[in-house]
Amino acid sequence: MTEALLLLDQLHDELSKFKALPFVPWEQANRAQLVERLKQWHDHTKQSKELVTLLQLEQLKHPEMKSINLREAETFLVKTDEVLARNMNFEKDKTNRKIDLTEKIHTPALGAELEARMHRQWLTLHRAHEQLAIALRKTLSTNTSAKAIEGELFNLVKTKEEEIQNLKNERDQLKREKFFTNNEKYSLTEMENDLQDLLQRFAIEKHALYDHLEQGKKKLDEYSTHHMHLDHKTKKLEQMVNELQKKHVGISTVLKKERDYARKLALDLEGEAASIRATYAKELLTLDEKKHALRQEVEEKHAQKIALLEKKVREQEHIIRELDAIAREKEREVARLAEKIPEKERKELVTRTKKMVS
Repeated sequence: MTEALLLLDQLHDELSKFKALPFVPWEQANRAQLVERLKQWHDHTKQSKELVTLLQLEQLKHPEMKSINLREAETFLVKTDEVLARNMNFEKDKTNRKIDLTEKIHTPALGAELEARMHRQWLTLHRAHEQLAIALRKTLSTNTSAKAIEGELFNLVKTKEEEIQNLKNERDQLKREKFFTNNEKYSLTEMENDLQDLLQRFAIEKHALYDHLEQGKKKLDEYSTHHMHLDHKTKKLEQMVNELQKKHVGISTVLKKERDYARKLALDLEGEAASIRATYAKELLTLDEKKHALRQEVEEKHAQKIALLEKKVREQEHIIRELDAIAREKEREVARLAEKIPEKERKELVTRTKKMVS
């Protein structure tokens, strides 16, 4: 039992060391902090697993400890040890690839999930530790109290038996002396007085013995009452621990749901943003195409108008050249006709023409 108590003390020290670990804000933690904390958790889990294995061996030696189920704690420790070892090796591989340890963790949920798992492990071990401690204390208290009372009663009964045996020896001696008419030592009156004295002493010792027995019964009753009270408190404490574990599991479930919802919401927002960006890019491309088509259409219209105007200009130039040629031809004809008209008529014609013009 001493070995079991020492193992329980070591397990209590391990649990205290775990609770003494400083808090790490995983949202702001870097990879170096994650690696260091994984190493601490792995060492704690490994040591706790060894202690639980030794306590299971102690259960085989002490029947009062067999009612405590350590299989669940051992299974949880084995799984946690595997998870921590796998993650620690993974992070060490990243370190060997010369990744910057000051960079922030890409998935801070990893540290939070492992920390929640370690808290569940701590609760499981703490519950097993309390159950084993209560069972051992109960057994130790029972053995100590019962043995002390039994020893006291045994010594008292032994003393009384010795006194009774002495009285019997004295009575036999008196009978022998009376039978052999040896009355030199005691007279009948003295013998009666001695007998009365012995009977009185015997009655007193008997009464004292009964008093001791009554006190022993009272102590046993008090111990039974105290034991029942402790058992009631133990059951109440176990019920509270079960409720605490249920609430812890419920809180973990709610946190996981909130995390999944936040992750889904982030993915939805990212998808919606990508869709909006695609729509915006498509509209920009369509607008650019429309602008290019409109510019091309305007340029084509301007080109057509310019070509038409150039054609008209060429036609007008051609007409002007033709008119100019006709005018020159007419002037030449007029000049020829003027040469044929006499000078006097020509002057009159010019004068008449000016008057008509004016």
